Amino acid sequence: MLTEELHFGRAADRLRISQPSLSKAIARLERQVGVQLLDRDKRNVGLTHAGSIFLEETRRTMAQSDRAVRRAQLAESGQVGLVRLGFVASASTSLLPFLLRDFTRSAPTVTLELHEMSTSAQLRAIRNRDIDLALVRPPVWDQVLRLETIAEEPLVVGLPKSHRLAKSDEPISLSELASEDFIHFRREITPGFYDMLIGLCHKAGFNPNVAHECNSFMTALALVTGDLGITLLPKSLVPHLTRLGGRFREVRDPDATADWAIAWIEEITQTRPDVKGFVDVTLGIRDSLSPLLANY
Repeated sequence: MLTEELHFGRAADRLRISQPSLSKAIARLERQVGVQLLDRDKRNVGLTHAGSIFLEETRRTMAQSDRAVRRAQLAESGQVGLVRLGFVASASTSLLPFLLRDFTRSAPTVTLELHEMSTSAQLRAIRNRDIDLALVRPPVWDQVLRLETIAEEPLVVGLPKSHRLAKSDEPISLSELASEDFIHFRREITPGFYDMLIGLCHKAGFNPNVAHECNSFMTALALVTGDLGITLLPKSLVPHLTRLGGRFREVRDPDATADWAIAWIEEITQTRPDVKGFVDVTLGIRDSLSPLLANY
């Protein structure tokens, strides 16, 4: 107030204290700082050079203090932070855009750090606290993690354009694939998904002949369109398959789905409002995700 009024009487009135009390407070402050902050006489009050610098730094400190309070309040509500999200590559063409859109709308000031990696690598990273959340293809067997299924996606059969089964658009039974050469993920990349696919074949009455193994769906699509075999793949990858010249047929078996799940260590959502916010948004829209993925 005094630096604005440059008059002890007017400044004291605005502060609702007596002028002597204000004079004593200024003198005490000058003793604490160790320099003269004000030039004053009976008529005029002005800032010394040291007083000008002190005022500038004080204003900066007060502004930073206010900002710290605001950011702490935002952090408590989950509106400030850094969420490190792992995801398998196929999520980027299906599930991930929906989750990112809804989360950034609900918490625009939270930074998202995205890490594309295999399911196995995500599980290691989340245990090591290198990421906070993982988008994976279950089943996942890990008692440390909390796992919530958020969507299911139909599986289709990916076929070379010249394949005999590509001549029809009708849904196909898995049992019709018993004599085919399969292209599968390597089990060490995503063991739960690999075992699920093998299990579907066993349920249909045959043990699949795995002619080629690969590390990603995009490699699988290249091998299929290169006429090296067939594969089971999530429906959201059909546009990539057809762009490469491949064909697909839907599967009659209602169990032929590829689920999506979000995984995390329970403790983190109890201490990190930003991470809990991402989980809450994801679980809040999961009823809408399966229809979206089924209509690719």
